Amino acid sequence: MNYQDQGLFDRVAETLASRRRDDAEVQTLLGEGYAYFSRYGEAEAAYRQALLAADSPEGRERLGLNLLKQGRPEDAEPCLVHCYASAEGLGSLYWLVAGGTRPRAGTRTRCG
Repeated sequence: MNYQDQGLFDRVAETLASRRRDDAEVQTLLGEGYAYFSRYGEAEAAYRQALLAADSPEGRERLGLNLLKQGRPEDAEPCLVHCYASAEGLGSLYWLVAGGTRPRAGTRTRCG
């Protein structure tokens, strides 16, 4: 989905954010929209709400990448740790390493 009109996005997002809190797909789209407009704090909140509605590795990855964009690699680490066992997660690993941290061996982590 492309977002070009921030004013229109804001009007739609406000309604969706409150009325569709239990819809992970809607919350994910909101997070993507906020991130597009560099509103990473609001994107983080939407991604966290999406994870509450339906936890998934993809959702944790989105949140982790968002946290990296906010300069918070320590907070992102537990969200991205699942990528170490996944070929699809290599792109996320790049950002995790570029953010300056790696999970310690044997460390139990939780995204949240």
